[in-house]
Amino acid sequence: IRKCELNENSQIGLLCGSLYPDKKLGLLISAADLIHAEIPEFKLIVIGEGPSAKEIQEAFKGRSWAHWVGVKKGIEKAAYFSMAKVILNPGLIGLHILDAFCAGLPIFSTTNAKHSPEIAYLRNGENGFLTNDTPEDYANAVIKLLKDFGAYQTTSQNALADSGLYSVENMADNFAEGISRALMISK
Repeated sequence: IRKCELNENSQIGLLCGSLYPDKKLGLLISAADLIHAEIPEFKLIVIGEGPSAKEIQEAFKGRSWAHWVGVKKGIEKAAYFSMAKVILNPGLIGLHILDAFCAGLPIFSTTNAKHSPEIAYLRNGENGFLTNDTPEDYANAVIKLLKDFGAYQTTSQNALADSGLYSVENMADNFAEGISRALMISK
């Protein structure tokens, strides 16, 4: 990243994940253009690799405020999450929703994307947002949240609180309880 372009006023939207057509990268880029036009401090950072990485690289050539950084793991990945204000993923939502929640970051997606089961963790308007599948609706939802400090704080706190619901321990307990119930029913 060209560090000189990021500062304490930057409003960073982050996409982290595999880059392929189901992620709706064209919608992301179009919406990011609208967000940046309304909020000049907005920056887009994309973490990931995949068959659509070239699409991102080409699109970002003319957008000095947008950066593709490739695959990042561990502390490097965490550093990007710590700089971000929101997670932008208009396409398929998977396990990265848990990364967003652990970082206390609201996540944005669209209602008609091909989502993994983890989309059930998103409570629309509470810990993230689902919008219609247009750049305008998507961008407007992001802009509205970034401009409303109180709503942003509440949504961020809800995302962080929900991270505790999906721990390995809780999932193991739920699995064991489900098996116990199934065995009780079959008797």
